[in-house]
Amino acid sequence: MRPEPGDAGAARRARLVLLVFAAFVVYGSFFPFSFRVDPLEVERDLARFWSTLALFDARGRRLFSIADLVSNVLLGVPVGALLVLGGLVGRGIVTRGAGALVVEALFAGAVELGQILAPTRTASALDVLAQSAGAVAGALGAHGVRTAAARRLEARLAARLRERPALVVVAVLAALAAADALYPYAVTFDVSTAWGNLRRAQWQPLATLSGRPWGPLLVDRLLPYAGMAFASCWALRTPSGSARPRSGIAVALPLVLWAAALEGGKLLVVGRVPSVDNVLVAAAGVLLGLAVFATWAGSTRVAGRGARALIGLSGAVLVSRELAPFDWVLTRAHAAAKAGRIEWIPLASYFYADPQSALLDLFTKLVWSGVFGASLRAAGARAPWAWALALGLVLESLQVVQVSHVPAVGDVLAFGAGAALGARLLDGVRRWRPAVSTVGH
Repeated sequence: MRPEPGDAGAARRARLVLLVFAAFVVYGSFFPFSFRVDPLEVERDLARFWSTLALFDARGRRLFSIADLVSNVLLGVPVGALLVLGGLVGRGIVTRGAGALVVEALFAGAVELGQILAPTRTASALDVLAQSAGAVAGALGAHGVRTAAARRLEARLAARLRERPALVVVAVLAALAAADALYPYAVTFDVSTAWGNLRRAQWQPLATLSGRPWGPLLVDRLLPYAGMAFASCWALRTPSGSARPRSGIAVALPLVLWAAALEGGKLLVVGRVPSVDNVLVAAAGVLLGLAVFATWAGSTRVAGRGARALIGLSGAVLVSRELAPFDWVLTRAHAAAKAGRIEWIPLASYFYADPQSALLDLFTKLVWSGVFGASLRAAGARAPWAWALALGLVLESLQVVQVSHVPAVGDVLAFGAGAALGARLLDGVRRWRPAVSTVGH
């Protein structure tokens, strides 16, 4: 029996999520990507890999960490569930459970054995078993709730997003905030690391704001939450364009909790410590977004103004990120010298930069230009990528008379690509209609 179109589309999306999750696991497992090939050390670490299967010593004392074991089980659960939802391990309960076990054992085993070559990591056969058990549990759970139940949930989500596409902007900006807060993504479940980060956390309000540059603080912290608050209110507005009763609280509370959760997540990231000031700046951004929306909603001309407001916000962020700290040098000699340093080969400077910082910089450009492109599409623009390319060309040209920046063709192309992806994502959400036969009535 051939799958319905909705089933095939949902399976492809599940496989894509599985691929992204697997890439995240690989990234977190090998960060900071320093490897060595010493036969003696490899032999020693390989012996230690198998020794982790001994759970207790001769006196009965426990040799493994319960928290580490549980975290590895939970790490395998999404893999098993996505394998089932992606249609990669058959249809029967036995084939699904066995397929998830084999796939996760091979994947986790390859990752753990690869960690033998990473001096900052500890390979463990027990982790492979724990992740495999988690994958089996995830596969059985996905089988138990039935694929049809997942399709019904997907249909409700699709309907909600088609009705309120501004939620896409909220999700994208929330991902950007998470990417900035949890960089460099060196996730660990080591209890001592989490305890050390907790002890070094900054709990005194306003203790660090005076010593931090305001430009990056506004662009990277305040404006994303202002955009999320505005887009959330836009999504919750009534058909007449006004705000729903108590929508301010319904918007502010989850966003502030999201900011607090990201700071709490830093406990599990090596080299990061939570700061209450970041939550306060996020809360200020939320209040700013609510105030701007209240002004917008009170206008007598509301049609299309929400999209234009997001165009202005994302455009302002792109201008600030590309031109800050606005150190102009308006001399012919300086302009001629800077013009000779234009980076004509796209992304050439990224090859010589730190990989993590280069990827974060490119990701940030794509996200903000994506919001810019999606907002242009929502406002009715037919070619958002062309507008983004034009904006990028103007901004990079202005860098010729600046000190801190070097004009780059790659940034212009990143603007155009991000805007095209953002517009395409919005169009995809508007067309997202799972097959009726998979959701029932």
